[in-house]
Amino acid sequence: MIPVLVTEYLGKEVCAKPEELRVETREQKFNRFLKWANEHHFEQYTTEQLTEQSGFSYQTTLKYLQETPTFRKLKKGLWEIRDAKADREAQK
Repeated sequence: MIPVLVTEYLGKEVCAKPEELRVETREQKFNRFLKWANEHHFEQYTTEQLTEQSGFSYQTTLKYLQETPTFRKLKKGLWEIRDAKADREAQK
């Protein structure tokens, strides 16, 4: 119903599909964030940059960074994205 009203208002035939209008779930956000992190191994980012990339609040992102082995704290507010699998193999 809404896409029809938007189309009539704008006078265009192309509008957003219903699946594009859905809000991204928490699981989808985490999966998208991890996929991004796996493409940026050994790069350094601030907490603010990672918060913006993840789409979560500052506190949620900070807690996630502290709990996951994918990120290593270098100093206050600076994190490095690690490849946990390569780190485990290097320790052997």
